[in-house]
Amino acid sequence: MKRITAVQAALVLVSLLLIGLSAPVPAAPQPALGAKGTWKSDDGKLSGTWKATFVVEQFSPEGSIERIGGKITVDGMPGVTGGEVSGDVKPGTIKFGILYKDAELATFSGTMARDAKLIGTYTRPDGPGGLWEGKWTHAQDEARLPKPGPTPKED
Repeated sequence: MKRITAVQAALVLVSLLLIGLSAPVPAAPQPALGAKGTWKSDDGKLSGTWKATFVVEQFSPEGSIERIGGKITVDGMPGVTGGEVSGDVKPGTIKFGILYKDAELATFSGTMARDAKLIGTYTRPDGPGGLWEGKWTHAQDEARLPKPGPTPKED
């Protein structure tokens, strides 16, 4: 029986360590936010629902959400059944576009209230715009929900 020397054992350990270091490390999942709501065209002829899963793409140095991506489905809007989402979040505001094959189908912009309510307007390059509203439905980390804007002062 052949004995392993200390040098050989050390080389085996170093080799195993290098193999372990070169193995890919799985990425941490990106935080996700859910939201859903309704939309209605300005002329009142069209209306429907929407449901989105927003994935946080970028946080500010202070830890608030700045950029979002994700997926959205839209019911009832001609030419827009859903697509990818790309947008920005600032304290109290949200703006995102619905993209399909690199074409922007609609742009939603609005405000976020303290009760997790979302409300705003949307525009479309080839159809009527209108109003939309919704509510955050879930978050992996409730503390990371986008911050609402200031409470309006009553006169």
